Amino acid sequence: RRAREKYQGDELAKELARIRLRLDNTEVLTADIVVNLLLSYRDIQDYDAMVKLVETLEMLPTCDLADQHNIKFHYAFALNRRNSPGDREKALQVMLQILQSCDHPAPDMFCLCGRIYKDIFLDSDCKDDTSRDNAIEWYRKGFELQSSLYSGINLAVLLMVAGQQFETSMELR
Repeated sequence: RRAREKYQGDELAKELARIRLRLDNTEVLTADIVVNLLLSYRDIQDYDAMVKLVETLEMLPTCDLADQHNIKFHYAFALNRRNSPGDREKALQVMLQILQSCDHPAPDMFCLCGRIYKDIFLDSDCKDDTSRDNAIEWYRKGFELQSSLYSGINLAVLLMVAGQQFETSMELR
């Protein structure tokens, strides 16, 4: 957290690399430390480092931090952004598992599923209508849970892309 406050860009990346080298003792690792590392990597858009951090934690036999919903959420986010072959499918799989096991999911969890499907739709040159429709459903769920600008704008844009018009759609209004 202090590194994010003190450094930016390349300096933050160097400091994060230095911090990561000291993470050899899983007894002192906490979810707060891992989440702050993930947020720091996100701030410098080092999605590969986010993915590698969580996958390293998954391999440690005495560490269950990678099983926590908030850490998996950031992992799925990073996979989607990194977008190596198979990343989006894996991100979606991670999010669907979280949503199946989570009693009170946050709206951002639904919206991340919407974002993954939206990115798949955009990658198809807007031809994959199934992904577009899935994105609409996930953004709708997020918007219904908590009306936010992010979920509302994405839902509205995708509804318009699907052919709805403001004048005739109660949902768009």
